[in-house]
Amino acid sequence: MATNEERHAETHRRILAAATDLFTHNGFTKTSITAIAKQAGVSPVTLYKYFDSKMTLGHQVMRHIVVEGYGRFQKLVDDTSIDFTTLVRKMIQSKHDFVKDMNSDFYKFALKDLQGEFDSTEVMQANQDCKARFWGTLIRRGREAGLIRPQISDQALMVYIDMYMQYAQNPKNGTLPAEHPVAMKILTDELVYLFFYGFIGCEPGDQSGQ
Repeated sequence: MATNEERHAETHRRILAAATDLFTHNGFTKTSITAIAKQAGVSPVTLYKYFDSKMTLGHQVMRHIVVEGYGRFQKLVDDTSIDFTTLVRKMIQSKHDFVKDMNSDFYKFALKDLQGEFDSTEVMQANQDCKARFWGTLIRRGREAGLIRPQISDQALMVYIDMYMQYAQNPKNGTLPAEHPVAMKILTDELVYLFFYGFIGCEPGDQSGQ
């Protein structure tokens, strides 16, 4: 028989899973607490015992997406049976698929949350907490594969990474996603491609950048 703590954790998990599914597919604005509670198999009253507002739930969904996303990528980058070029392609494809299937309204919410526009830095902090280990491992793998030029320091690479992250998290860059979320999703796909292949100067197999 499950303990109270286990039942509490399971209810929390179901609510978070339902909110993640509905937010990412239907958008943050159009998704109601009633719809989330129904999909999670709880009452709205019960849901509010776990999350005191829709905004709080939105923050937790975003935090979950950030932490889980880094976790999946960390598992990939730790798998030494996958060569570096295949690893980069897998990461690009994964990012592309995730953004492609995301509702534009929630994508706009996600970028604003990363920028700390909702009076909360929780998602920004989760991103900071996860990034050091992951990017450090990715840089090491790239060096071991001989696909990062030795003249480029780890410090320079981390600055390069931070430039991209600061762009996403800077409220001044919020106009495009706010007014044209679909265009921003396309731009994000292109930036992800440039970001990863910018590490090595050209796409693997293409010698034109050397």
